[in-house]
Amino acid sequence: MNVFSVQPAQADADSGFGNCVTVEALCPVGAGEMVLSEPLALHGSVVRAKIWFLKEDYTPQSIELYAGQERDR
Repeated sequence: MNVFSVQPAQADADSGFGNCVTVEALCPVGAGEMVLSEPLALHGSVVRAKIWFLKEDYTPQSIELYAGQERDR
């Protein structure tokens, strides 16, 4: 398991992101899905969360996750 901080996107897209929720998961997508309780994808048009984690050299990295197939239609 790895530690991830999930920062959900605000309902109003112009408002940015909310507070971080820290969870243990196998991968960034799994962490985001655990917090948001919805399918997420690495690519898409509707940003749903920013995921923060440490790389092997302990430098911080973030990725954005998008609404999964069902919600992106």
